[in-house]
Amino acid sequence: MREVRNEEKENKDLPVLQSDLQNVIPTQRANISSLFYLRKLNVYNLTAYYTPTKQVHCSLWSEKLSGRSANDISRAFHKILTVIAEENDITEWPESCVPQNRNSIISNSVLHFLKDNPQVK
Repeated sequence: MREVRNEEKENKDLPVLQSDLQNVIPTQRANISSLFYLRKLNVYNLTAYYTPTKQVHCSLWSEKLSGRSANDISRAFHKILTVIAEENDITEWPESCVPQNRNSIISNSVLHFLKDNPQVK
């Protein structure tokens, strides 16, 4: 892992996908006091930055659709991976949050993506 990180620093053309679950975005913002105490709808945002193209990909979903468990994040991450699936070599650096990213559910999602896209290493 350290060798890949050093190679990334030396080779700026190395394709790296960095992902992070951003802060929860509460909706229904208003300055009316009676509305302030109502239940707000939370929106989740998984953002990924792909270094070769310098593009940012976001996956947004509300808590009405799903939460922010590992299954929900792996589904959003899988959709982002399918957008950049034409690349042959991708190095992925997720954030270090264990419950969200460093677990078997995310690993199995990436494995499933690699089986569906054999051109990606």
